[in-house]
This record gives sequence, C-alpha cells and structure tokens, in this order.
Amino acid sequence: MKKFKITSVIFFILLLIFIGNSISKSNTEDVKENKDLDNSTSQLETECEQNKSDSCVILGEKAEASGNFDIAKQFYEKGCLKLGNPVACNNLATMYYFGNGIEKDLTMAKNLVEIACFKLNYGLSCSRLAYLYEFGQGVKQDFSKAKEIYERACFKLDDYIGCNRLANLYLNGLGVKRDKDKAETIFARACFNLNDGLSCNDLGIIYQDKGDYFEASNILKKACVELNTSIACLNLANLYASGNLGKKDFKEASKYFDIACNKLNDSNGCIYLAINYIQGKGVKRNLNKAENLLKKGCYELKDGLACFNLGVFYETELKNKNKTSKAMEAYQTACSQLDNSLSCRRLAYIYQHGINVEKDFKKAKELYEKSCYLLKDAIGCTYLADI
Repeated sequence: MKKFKITSVIFFILLLIFIGNSISKSNTEDVKENKDLDNSTSQLETECEQNKSDSCVILGEKAEASGNFDIAKQFYEKGCLKLGNPVACNNLATMYYFGNGIEKDLTMAKNLVEIACFKLNYGLSCSRLAYLYEFGQGVKQDFSKAKEIYERACFKLDDYIGCNRLANLYLNGLGVKRDKDKAETIFARACFNLNDGLSCNDLGIIYQDKGDYFEASNILKKACVELNTSIACLNLANLYASGNLGKKDFKEASKYFDIACNKLNDSNGCIYLAINYIQGKGVKRNLNKAENLLKKGCYELKDGLACFNLGVFYETELKNKNKTSKAMEAYQTACSQLDNSLSCRRLAYIYQHGINVEKDFKKAKELYEKSCYLLKDAIGCTYLADI
C-alpha cells in the first residue's frame, strides 16, 4: 500500500470567507441580514477612519472576497503602511504574490512581508519571507538567509510554519549540514508546543523510518484525530494495513481512511477506503459504498485520480451494458476537467480499440496527444507513436 510520506510546503494562502449557510430563510430574514451587514460595514468604515487597523483589515478582506481588489488594496495599504497592522501587510503581500486584481510583483510581496517580519514581529510574515529566499522567488535563492529567518519565525515568534520549514532544511540538508536529529527536535517543537499537524505527521514519519512504529502511530494519531491532518490519517492507516503494528489490521486502517475521506475531505482516503470495500478488507464487501466513495472523490472533491479509479470500477465491477458509458463519463471528467493523464490514456484506448463503442482513431489520437504533449505522460507518448 502506498506510503503517504510528504514534507510540508508553505504557500501564500488567501483568507477564505465563507458566506451563507444551508438553512433557507424567509425574505424578511434576508432583508434583516442585509441591513445588519450594511450596518456592520458602516461601523467598520467608521472605525477604519478612526485608525482602528483591524477594521481596515476586515474591510479589505470583504472587498477582496467580493472581487473589489482596488478597494481591498486601499484598505490593506492603510492598515499596513499607515497603521502597522501585520495581517494587512500579509494580505497585501498575498495580492502581489499571486497577482490578485493587481499586477503580480514578487519584489513588493517581499518588501511587505519583510516589514511585517522585522518591524512588526509577525511570525507568519517571517516564514513567508524565508520561503521566498528558500525557493528564490523575487530574490536570489539563499538557503542560509532562509534558515536565519525561519529560526526567527520558529524560536522567537513561535510560528509553526517556520519551524516546519526549518526542520525540512535540516532533514534534506538544504543550506545546512543534514541533521535528522535536529530536524526531529524542531518537528517535535512544532508538533507538541505549537500543535501543527503537518509537523506531527513529519515527526511520525521520522519515527517510522527509525522502525519505532508504535511511537510513530501515537504521533500520527495525534495529528489525525486531534489536529485534523488528513495526510497523517493516511499514514496511520498505512501503518495498520502494512502490519508494522503487529498483524495486518485492515479494519483499523479503514477507520482512518474513513476519517480522511468523510471528515477531512481527502480524496486519497476515499480511494483507499473504496478499495477496501471492493476487496472486503477490514469491512464487508460493498460495491455501492465503494462507488459512492469514488464519486465523492471525483465529482465533489475534484480529484482526477478518484475519477480514474471510478472509471476502472465501472469497467471491472459493473455487470450491465452501461458500464463502458459510465466509465467513459468518469474518464472524460478526469481528462478534460482535471487533467488526469491516466484517464486521457484509458479513454483514448477505448476509442482506439472500440471497446463497446465505435472505433474513433481521431478522438484516440487527440487524447493521446493531450496525454503526451500537454500532460507530459511518457506512456501516452508511446501509445501515440503506435497509433
């Protein structure tokens, strides 16, 4: 079974604002909500004018979520450059980093997180600044500089991302002498002191690699169950399924795949739990549940690999005349919408050989071309050459 070992990577992530809920409301309630929202916005505007920086940040986030990027930029600039709010600096840096509504400018992003890091002592900004140096984005790549700033973020400002990235520098010997013991210590700080699930996962993998499977399982369980880290659930399930904790325990593995899929919306958990239902490992064989899990991974979670597995499921497990058309629908979704090369290849093969459909070499060739040239699939290139 696949081992889900990863090293965590920090990204500039936009603050997501979720608006609305699933409960229907009367028109009167909608009017009241809109009125309350107007009053709230008006109050925030007044407070921002009175130089309350948090209100400026909230207004900027609302404007950004609504696509009013120029207005968002103005609020963030006031919050950051005039009022010294580090969150405003981070949000403005994010806009420049991704080019959200403004021209992409990595130098501006770097300058803003530098202000928030060194002048405003904001740990997340330090981690973002160090990330730019680590990967040479907007600055010359400099692992020593990255290490120095990650250390500030981790040890002085208690930023878990800084700790995680610093540990990965030591784990992989990037700009420093490779030191797994030091990496382990820093991962442990981020995991136990700062409650970072990804660092707990990475720490669990270190213990797993050392052969201490029981300690690995305890740490991975903390990350999975307490800190809602899906990759740790997958790694924990793998420990049970592989038999490293005694005999192979597919029932316990299925439990953690289920958490990953249905609680944490990780499509990999859905795929592997579906496989267990197909094979009857740890759970009673149930093809309906397997299908629904793969459909969730494919259509709800938008994972091309889940769509591919759904197509394979239909071809191999469905016992009616619609199996090829249903499989092709899944492959088509994965290929055209989610750029899954496996699905492009399989769909091409179906058209090439006329598997329960009329042969269509033109469509097959187009699909192999996408797999080969666009998705860089070497096997797709081989099939293309043979068609």
